[in-house]
Order: sequence, then structure tokens, then C-alpha cells
Amino acid sequence: MKKIHKNIGSRIREVRKEKKLTQVEFAELFDITQDKLSKYETGMVCAPIELLLKISEKFKISLNWLLKGKGDKYTPKEQKLDEDIYTIAKKMQTLKEKKPEYFLNLKDSISPWLKE
Repeated sequence: MKKIHKNIGSRIREVRKEKKLTQVEFAELFDITQDKLSKYETGMVCAPIELLLKISEKFKISLNWLLKGKGDKYTPKEQKLDEDIYTIAKKMQTLKEKKPEYFLNLKDSISPWLKE
């Protein structure tokens, strides 16, 4: 068992416990078995990068922190803001296509604020 595997595993366990999830619940979120998660958490087996990416995306955890234990644990707030803006933009596009009159009303109501 390599020390790096154990360190990554302990950070996975830390995230799971912080989210108040059992091993079974956490494993189900990522479509893995509880036994496999246990092996990752104890460092018996190194967690695949695909799982670390999924954990990072789902819980907004820094991949750098998951892999190396360095830097901020959570992704920067700016990234979260960008994701929120992207989500709003996608919904506005859908509104524009499906209900153009609602979109125009909303656009008119916020356009003075956007000019500031």
C-alpha cells in the first residue's frame, strides 16, 4: 500500500464524513460498491482519476486538494458563480425559445440594471 493511495483515501473519507454519508450512500452516488470504496478509503487500492473527478464535480472539491492535499479544499467561489451564470444563461435561452414574450419582459426589466 503506497502512502499516496492512503492519503487520497483519507481525503475521500473526509469528504464523505463531512457530507454525513455512509459508505453505502456515498458508493451509490458514484456507482461503485461499498467494498471498493472501503479499499479506496483505506489506501489498499488507489481510487481511479475518474472517481476523483466525479467527487470533485459533485461536491465542488478541488481536485488539487483531493490528489495532493494542497490548496483550498473547495473550488473557488468564482467558479461556482460562473456555473450559476452559465445555468441562468441556459435557462434564459430556453425561455427565449419557448416563451419569447416572457423572455422579452424579463430582459426589459433587467436591462437598466445591466447598463450600470
